Amino acid sequence: MDKPDNLDGWPDPKFHENRNKFPPEELDKYLGLYVAWIPDGTGILDSDPDEMALHERIMTMGEMPEIKYVSVPREDGGFGTGGEAPNSLPPAAVAAAFFDATGVAARRVPLTPAFVQSLLKT
Repeated sequence: MDKPDNLDGWPDPKFHENRNKFPPEELDKYLGLYVAWIPDGTGILDSDPDEMALHERIMTMGEMPEIKYVSVPREDGGFGTGGEAPNSLPPAAVAAAFFDATGVAARRVPLTPAFVQSLLKT
């Protein structure tokens, strides 16, 4: 494949090195499939038995910004200690959505079917 003129640094200089480090047991899952690799070769973006279907999906994904993960240590042992705080957000969001839909406030989680039914009967 020829390098497009607008992609300096393509492919990633470590693409082949990274791709060769991909665990063989993981790669076995993709036998018989066409595979689209992440640009740096560290993982698989998508796969399909039909090359054109894979191409169409990749072309319609649009531009995806590079995602970087940054870990910030928290020495004081405060709330969530830096990694668990996001775990508290989904239940509150679900409870808020339940309130928006029904006008009934759920004051505890989990919102089990029995608990929801009891709330809606009041």
